[in-house]
Amino acid sequence: MIRWILLILVVFSSQFAFSQKEIVINNPNQALSIGGNVEILEDPKGIYSLYDVLKRPDVDARFIKSLQASPNFGITKSVIWSRFTVVNKSGQRLYLEIGEPVLDSITIYRVDQGTITHKKLGVYQHKTNRDIQTNLYLVDLELNSDQKCTYYIRIQNTLPLLFPLRVAPLKVFFEDNHPKDLMQGIYLGIML
Repeated sequence: MIRWILLILVVFSSQFAFSQKEIVINNPNQALSIGGNVEILEDPKGIYSLYDVLKRPDVDARFIKSLQASPNFGITKSVIWSRFTVVNKSGQRLYLEIGEPVLDSITIYRVDQGTITHKKLGVYQHKTNRDIQTNLYLVDLELNSDQKCTYYIRIQNTLPLLFPLRVAPLKVFFEDNHPKDLMQGIYLGIML
């Protein structure tokens, strides 16, 4: 009898131990770097499907909080899963920027009250598949004001796998990236 009580306590406590902290976006004028707030799962053999990640408790228990502001796995053959929940309090529609232009395969799953949608990105996908044609991956989270949603990202790469993640309204990214584009243009002009 005591074993059963301990088992039940362990199961219930593990449910709370692995509960994910929500990322609340309040400021409509600033991009929030979320890399240190996501949970990460390394899949060395690349065998997990979205079903495994969502439904299997043994897989769910392997997610750990990221210890890096920009998750970096170096050169790896592993598939990396990332998950996070965003609450939009900004008053504007939100976008996710994956700040690495060369990633082989990216699949972003949006899980909202049992409805699952996905987007495929990466260097082997045609650029017309992107929500916005930029040099980085800029993805519409389809998250309007006062909405909350959970996202899963599956990433695989043959080069070093690093993926800085930022969330903000669209205008913030254009205002933030415009000076960088200008400086790169000046640099390339000088080099030419």
